[in-house]
Amino acid sequence: MKLINKIKWSLLAPLGAITISFAQGSLDVKFTGAISYSDTCEVALFDKNGLYVPSNIISLEQLKPSDAEIQGAVGTKTKFYIGPRDPNLCRSVKSAEITTVGLESSTKGVLRNLSQFGPQNIGVAVRDENDNNVINQTTKYGSLSTPFRVMFNAFMYNLNGIKPIGGEITSSLVFIVSYQEV
Repeated sequence: MKLINKIKWSLLAPLGAITISFAQGSLDVKFTGAISYSDTCEVALFDKNGLYVPSNIISLEQLKPSDAEIQGAVGTKTKFYIGPRDPNLCRSVKSAEITTVGLESSTKGVLRNLSQFGPQNIGVAVRDENDNNVINQTTKYGSLSTPFRVMFNAFMYNLNGIKPIGGEITSSLVFIVSYQEV
């Protein structure tokens, strides 16, 4: 398994040149970066038909408010895939570890609606092909076959069962993919 190198840095200065002042509170700043597995094994998004989606946007169906007034999943699932953009350039890859980060999750397994112009009781759920929640999870997908893309489903989710107002539903989920040679 190839791992991403971690790089740490620090800034040193002579003590005599530093003016010390104190402020109330503190701030923990985190930095992140990555070195790709290879120059050619680019991760990409594919729609339900396996077509590359360069915009990285999956469109969910449009519902009427009356179609979404039950608590839980509403509408139909929209299938999509994550995998190498060109699998022919990644032939040595046999498994993948995918971590997802939903910075705006409103409840476990549901991303909240980020749009100011839509219902706040409707979010987006994302599941793997076995209907397991993948939001804020790390999952290893082994024995991947060509084109070794991992399938997911996304669908709208009513958080409280109240009939929603009309409007836009927008959510975001970061997929961090590590490919392994077996």
